[in-house]
Amino acid sequence: MTSFERIAPANSGAASAFFLCAGLLASFAAVAPSLRAAPGSMTGSVLALSLSPRAAGMGEAFTAVDGGLDSLSINPAGLPGIKANEFNAMHAGLPAGMSQEEISYGISTRWGSFAGQFMSFGSGSVDSYDASDHPLGTVSTQDQLFRVGYARTIIGGLTAGVGAARLQENLAGAKDATVFADLGLKAQLPDPRLSLALAYRNLGKGLKFDSSSSPLPQTLAIGAAWDQKISPILGVLVAADELKPIRRSWELHAGAELRVYDVVYVRLGYLTEQDIGSGLGFGAGVRWRGFGVDYARESLGDLGDTQRVSVSYRFGGEDAVISEQAAAGGKQ
Repeated sequence: MTSFERIAPANSGAASAFFLCAGLLASFAAVAPSLRAAPGSMTGSVLALSLSPRAAGMGEAFTAVDGGLDSLSINPAGLPGIKANEFNAMHAGLPAGMSQEEISYGISTRWGSFAGQFMSFGSGSVDSYDASDHPLGTVSTQDQLFRVGYARTIIGGLTAGVGAARLQENLAGAKDATVFADLGLKAQLPDPRLSLALAYRNLGKGLKFDSSSSPLPQTLAIGAAWDQKISPILGVLVAADELKPIRRSWELHAGAELRVYDVVYVRLGYLTEQDIGSGLGFGAGVRWRGFGVDYARESLGDLGDTQRVSVSYRFGGEDAVISEQAAAGGKQ
């Protein structure tokens, strides 16, 4: 839960340190695309798919959110949102028979926050054609991703996070694998309701098929989040991200989350530069005594809608206390 007491002056130093580190990371991000493979079609496009219904419901404006496990694939500096031990499982129903599954686990320790994740993506049956456009039947593709992450506070309200992952793609029997990293910073400013963050995602070598190598969807993300307690019952989180994927223009992501007693959550989001669909997303969630269920739906235009649902469980930590407080508040 967010505290609204005035933070000690040390956080001013944390803000200065954040902007210094952010400048260094942004400078690195500016030259990182030159490290990518030779020009060609993008590989690892599965990395652009959201692994979090909570983030998807907020238009994927999540870089500056203290999201715990939901932050692992977006900005590892948000991992301190894990308050004890946490388990999460997600299923996504995608258009054209595609599907996505994810499981993750995180733990908070005095040495920092640790997390691990496994994701599987399947395309279903896809029509195949030869160079003359003659049908060859159907083929299927399969992607598997293993990811680990770590984050800790390094000074005042400044948190740094790092992730490492291995992605393997199987395209109709042709296989390749690569490893990549995610880097992130997040700063809680002297006003504790406001957070700023910076992340660089998917930094690594692309995949290679048929002697042609293509880059991963590397992305620079800059985000801000405002968390406000409106009343003893209601709170709202508002977030916005600016994303710069390689080979694409800047994208704006914005979203909001309304919470009731820290038990019921309603979310709405929007993102620009959507190739198909309206760019709108919405979702909802419930959390009670450590158990959580989250749902999100996004429009992909004529292809249909993407739906994601996850279940989670937190072992101890804040959730049990929050649920008891909510129950007591409801009886008043």
